Amino acid sequence: MILGEGNAINVTGNIDTADTNAYGVEMTDTDSNTINITGNVTTLNSGFELFNANRNTINLTGNISTTTDDSLGIDLRGDSNTTTINGNISTTKDDSLGIDLSLFGSNTTTINGNITTKGANSLGIDLSSSDQNTTNMTGNIITTGVQATGMRLSNSNNNNTNMTGDITTTGRSGMGIFITRANENTTVLTGDILTSGDLAHGIHLQQSDSNTTSVHGNISTTGPRAHGVWVEDADNNTFVITGNIITSGTYEAIFIKRSDSNTFNLSGKIQSLGVDQAIDIDADSDSNTFNIQSGSTFLGDFENAGTNTVITNQGTMDGINNTGSIATFNNAQTGATYSGTLPVNYNIIINSPTAYGQMFVTSEAGSTNFGLSTLSTNLYSGKYGNVMTGVSDGNVGATRTGSLTGDGQSAAGTANWVLSESATGSSAWDLNITGNYTYFESIAKLQNSVNNTANAMRGAFNSITSSMNFANMTTYDCNLFGNNGGCVSVGGRYTGTDNPDTTATAVVAKAGYKFNEHFRYGAFVDQTANSKTGNVDLDMNTPMVGFMGVWNQNPDQLGMQVKLANTFQSTDASITRNDGLSTNYTGDTDINAQSYVAELSWHHLNDQKNTLLQPFVATRYAIIDQDGYSDGFVNYGSVEQKTLTALAGVKAFYQYSPKMTYLGSLGMEYDLDEDADDLSVSVSGVSGLTAASMTDGGEDKTRFLGSVGARFFVTPNQRLEGKVMYEQLRYNNADSTTAYVNYTIGF
Repeated sequence: MILGEGNAINVTGNIDTADTNAYGVEMTDTDSNTINITGNVTTLNSGFELFNANRNTINLTGNISTTTDDSLGIDLRGDSNTTTINGNISTTKDDSLGIDLSLFGSNTTTINGNITTKGANSLGIDLSSSDQNTTNMTGNIITTGVQATGMRLSNSNNNNTNMTGDITTTGRSGMGIFITRANENTTVLTGDILTSGDLAHGIHLQQSDSNTTSVHGNISTTGPRAHGVWVEDADNNTFVITGNIITSGTYEAIFIKRSDSNTFNLSGKIQSLGVDQAIDIDADSDSNTFNIQSGSTFLGDFENAGTNTVITNQGTMDGINNTGSIATFNNAQTGATYSGTLPVNYNIIINSPTAYGQMFVTSEAGSTNFGLSTLSTNLYSGKYGNVMTGVSDGNVGATRTGSLTGDGQSAAGTANWVLSESATGSSAWDLNITGNYTYFESIAKLQNSVNNTANAMRGAFNSITSSMNFANMTTYDCNLFGNNGGCVSVGGRYTGTDNPDTTATAVVAKAGYKFNEHFRYGAFVDQTANSKTGNVDLDMNTPMVGFMGVWNQNPDQLGMQVKLANTFQSTDASITRNDGLSTNYTGDTDINAQSYVAELSWHHLNDQKNTLLQPFVATRYAIIDQDGYSDGFVNYGSVEQKTLTALAGVKAFYQYSPKMTYLGSLGMEYDLDEDADDLSVSVSGVSGLTAASMTDGGEDKTRFLGSVGARFFVTPNQRLEGKVMYEQLRYNNADSTTAYVNYTIGF
């Protein structure tokens, strides 16, 4: 037992008790202490008990295990305590709790291990009559026994519980999470809930209001009468479930009973293997809202007997059977099946001319008012067929025309629509739209998508720059000459750049002519087969070409050398912008690039005449121009970038044998001057967009480059060469690697 205040107590080693009335550690009527226990605690009774003790800091490193009925792994009854548990907690008898947080509040508890209980009426974590606690757990909860539940909140309000592990229960009425008579709690579980007993619901929420429960894993129940989620006599709660809810017994995945104004946000698969209904809402439930996200799938019907239900379907549903009233049905599913009383308001969601809501009514009652949902993302002029079928003319509201106009803050454009029966008496309805409307959610999201597009353009500019730089660094200098002073070469290149990832393959042909002992000139053609990133597709409509002239001081090419070179490249670019919602926008433009290099170097051969060093200095002037274009929504201005760069380094050649020479280089480049346009953007009817910087992705003015390679002389006038070059690039802190192989013949 620990008494007193303001103490620092350290316990090293294990604690074992053999008496049924003995605790491992007991703290009573003691405040503001720091307790560190590093060993295991093994007891017949409770492992650690804190009673009427406040503002203490407790650190438990070992495991805690109990072996009698009515025992507690950890019993925390006090206010404002901070407890960290880095071991596992296990109980093996009936009516036992892993962690008991009852009667007090404002505690912060962190559990970094697992909680295991074996016994009837046992609980992993229990919060009863306890408010404003924060509980964080990284392990799993495993319970076995009748009415053994993973986590219970009872008569407790304003608690925050976060768990990253799984909850697994085995036994009749052993629920994953049970919330009863508890209000305004927030519970977040990123793991799975798995129950396997009769009446063992994944989540059971009853007589509780205004709670938020989020499950980002899956909910699976295998008992014969077990719901995935059961809400009973509970109002104004919010559920966010991003995983699957699957039940294999005779109960529905989600059941709503005598509960009003609850909101369900569902993203996964919802399925009841033993019945036809995925969701069932009873007749005493009112004004519940279901948001079925894109990608969500219902295998089983949505059975609604409630009143004023609101359904927004952007996923896939087997069907809706309505015996109550549906206030609003917003639908993006093509071919959604519907039977029963028609929704008071039916609004279709249009995402494209081929992806839009259709309601196929198999039996109709009542009437519906048709409309166009503001959740629609892209509306274009044209006919949208069969937006409703099986609905007679007399059951369609009088309003059959309308418009959807953007506010300039979340959407732009105006789409006018007319609803009409395909043929008189056909009960099939078409929608005709004139104009255009695009939803982008917010200026901030639209701006972000534009900035991401600029980032992709910088990656394309990097790729083009990399290929031009590689060509100019003497790589494409055909300098193996025969008696006639001629040189030809063919080869291939593969270039990969990162941030964003870009790949390019090319076929290279080059030629040279030795005019005299001091002067040679040449040309090359580099035809890129493809260049692709996730957002920019470069289709080279013309090859990169270049010319060079070289002057050598001496006939043997030792001493001073001057090289002048240039390159030209023209590219068709297809650039895709993702709006951050569900739509990609693509536009086409042209990119033209040119580069000019002047290099001064000195060739020096060592005394053994097997190593040639070539120090060099150079300047490079490059221009990249991109034409303005439109992606169908955003208009982009033209962009021009001009850069003057200084380079210095050394190239090395080592003759290993008469036929084999190894190559290497190391250098540095620095941008002396740069003039880069911003990417101007505009959208008709939208204000607040700003130009995207083309230099804002991490600009490196000082960069390094290097290469290694080898030459093999098949004959004195024929050689095979391979080289790999590494280069740091200007934008986005990106790197480039190029592999090049070629065969050269002198004649």
